[in-house]
Amino acid sequence: MKNSFDILLNKNVPKFFIVLSSVFIMIINPCFSNVISDTMSYQSKIGISVIDWEQVVDGGFGNANNFHAWSLEEYNGFLYVGTRNAIDGCQIYRSQTGDNNSWKKVNLDGFSNDSKSEGARHMIVYANLLWVITISNEYGAQVWVTDGEDSDYDGIINWKKANTDGFGQGKNIFETRGIAVYDDKLYVGSGSKENHPLLYRYDGSTEFNNIDPTNWSLVKDWYEDPNYNSDLFLVGDLCNFTDSDGKNYLYVSIINGVTPLHWGLVENFSIINLLKTLKIIFLTKGQIWRYDSVNWELVGKEVFRTTNQMVSTFAVLNKSLYASTANWLGGEIWKTEDGVNWYRVIKRGFHSPFNFYIWKLFAYNNKLIAGTFNPVLGCEVWASTSDSPNRQRDFIKINRHGMDGSNLFTTGQLCQDGARSFETFHEKLYVGTTNWIDLNTKLNGTGCEIWRGEF
Repeated sequence: MKNSFDILLNKNVPKFFIVLSSVFIMIINPCFSNVISDTMSYQSKIGISVIDWEQVVDGGFGNANNFHAWSLEEYNGFLYVGTRNAIDGCQIYRSQTGDNNSWKKVNLDGFSNDSKSEGARHMIVYANLLWVITISNEYGAQVWVTDGEDSDYDGIINWKKANTDGFGQGKNIFETRGIAVYDDKLYVGSGSKENHPLLYRYDGSTEFNNIDPTNWSLVKDWYEDPNYNSDLFLVGDLCNFTDSDGKNYLYVSIINGVTPLHWGLVENFSIINLLKTLKIIFLTKGQIWRYDSVNWELVGKEVFRTTNQMVSTFAVLNKSLYASTANWLGGEIWKTEDGVNWYRVIKRGFHSPFNFYIWKLFAYNNKLIAGTFNPVLGCEVWASTSDSPNRQRDFIKINRHGMDGSNLFTTGQLCQDGARSFETFHEKLYVGTTNWIDLNTKLNGTGCEIWRGEF
């Protein structure tokens, strides 16, 4: 299956690009100047885990090409995991217990031999079915749905394709990112290679045997909006939130257009494309919108008055909406009760070096959980100490870096650099990790992992 990683392997992309980008990121990180001189003292602090974690999956389920545990979802007594696998196609595993050696693969690689998807980005339960949204650079974004029942194939459960490739546009719409249920309808966010952020709604039957892949409505194309920024190309996360006035909205993040330029960069490297990519990464601001089934409103402008590039994810906790960001100076968390006025809760990546993204937020046991992307020291997991966190001191770190304490400084190797997905299963918190940097720099990637703990 042809994909961006095949291209990277086959094209002669200058190696100095990787080195230059890495050095540039390190220079701008405000913590980096302290890391070299304080490495040993810092490492002595990060080895303590507040809770005991148990590893239940390692090595990408035995396939190191499964470098993202991209999605986790409980459905009908099973915990499901969706991977990103750019070589074989995405894989779905499930377990009734979550224990080590209890996981079984329940889909064909990439879902289909004819039009493989490389990543199962998100899952959601809707109408008593499990829905999975995917990416496919070669065939276009796809939506798959299951009732969880066994199929005629040994070990494989029933799956139906719930949309046409790329919602009818093929590989022009190659990615989905956000999925949510709002007003009893399923919404999916995507974007086209022409920088059109797009939001779709499923209007077809929700009976498994009558799923209609053609019955999707385009709710909004941001390219046509006067407030649109042409450097934004994709609908990011989606979230259903009822504000302090009791009105329910669908919140939508719009993110920058690095991916289309990435294709031009790897296929036809040039200094101009490199400079365009760096400009978008470091200077372009995302947006937050909300929708009441009729009207759209641009909100959360204060989130982007700092150096935040985009909102990575939303989460709802105790009648408040939280948004986490990507920021090369350190990811942030913002909060709102009324959906309009936002204030900052966390800045500079919890003041921990190289937490460039706060990649995922999740509500667990009435606490806010945050997972970071940290390509140098390994992923971090933070938990609030209250049910309404408002500041840095309301959070504690509950894991060792990279989940097992390994990182560039302790082992000399790259590590599990992202806490990418969370789910509650049998009252325990599960976290899915990513080995993203290893794969992209071809330094012996080890595959994703799944860990669990409770507190």
